Amino acid sequence: MGEQGRGVVLVALAALGFGSLAIFGKLAYALHVPTATLLAARFVVAAIVLWAIVGILRRAPVPRARFIAVLALGVLYAAVTGAYFLALQTIPAALTSLLLFTFPAIVTIVEHFLGDRITRLRALAVLGAVAGTVLVLGTPAQRLDPVGIVFGLVSAGLYAAYILIGTRVLAAVPAIAGTALIATGAAGVFVAWALLARDVAPPLTPHVALVVLGLALLCSVGPILAQSAGMPTIGAGRAAIVGTLEPVATVVLAAIVLGDRFTPLQTLGGAIVVSAIVLRERASAAKVPALTLRREDGAAR
Repeated sequence: MGEQGRGVVLVALAALGFGSLAIFGKLAYALHVPTATLLAARFVVAAIVLWAIVGILRRAPVPRARFIAVLALGVLYAAVTGAYFLALQTIPAALTSLLLFTFPAIVTIVEHFLGDRITRLRALAVLGAVAGTVLVLGTPAQRLDPVGIVFGLVSAGLYAAYILIGTRVLAAVPAIAGTALIATGAAGVFVAWALLARDVAPPLTPHVALVVLGLALLCSVGPILAQSAGMPTIGAGRAAIVGTLEPVATVVLAAIVLGDRFTPLQTLGGAIVVSAIVLRERASAAKVPALTLRREDGAAR
């Protein structure tokens, strides 16, 4: 497996880890853990574990020139998570995830204007990923809160920005140290939120501890580390498409852990998402004519 292949595998593993977030979130809410406290605990534990790994393995630190940028990336990551959880409070989880996963299209369009032109295969991959995600998550029938929809779209826009910026910022940053600093930035945001909100945490029972550890290790340390190592290798556009494995993982885990039903349409949607990833990988290697956006005067843009 070459470097590009390892990058794809790492980003795919990150998507699978992030896909378990909704499962642990549901378990936490069943235990009456407040949102701000939950997210603060998640990232504080993650940061402690990551810095311990950096110290034990004696990994290189984040270069001084990139320190503030990586820390700010952690704040941006916290904004993505915060917007996502605020959307969850007023609209169904499936729709929240669906809105978040409009980010591959956002990333692809922005990259087009940055010079990475949209090819036919890439365009089909994005459309396939979005269509497959719609089938996987389904569409809610109840009336929707527009505020929740706005927060869901904000989370998608912020996540697209995180991928676009992170791909460039993390290119010259050691993966473990960079991930630790990202977790530290996110932890600072959520600790401040919990203090300002005066959240009262529930008693630290074994169940609560297991859920927090699951969020910190399986939904944070592992996925963020894998994503930080894989994104600079394969680029933002490919990372965005591979990342659409996340809702597929969420639905499968919900069926296994929570007993949710996995419908034929969801199975079809999962197959389309996987096909879109394969198509995107072909687009990375193929040399096909680019689709051009034209101005009214007919000049290629």
